[in-house]
Amino acid sequence: MGLALEEPSEDDLFITENGILVAIEPELEPFIADLTLDYINGGIALVGNESDC
Repeated sequence: MGLALEEPSEDDLFITENGILVAIEPELEPFIADLTLDYINGGIALVGNESDC
């Protein structure tokens, strides 16, 4: 799972978190509950998706 800054697809789910509109692919919805978008060292990071990949 990753983060992309691109145009959303028609079938994406849309949520607003802290005033930011986020588009999510529907098949990823079960996996996002523990994820956080954060601003770290001058960039946006997806936190909570730690893996060996």
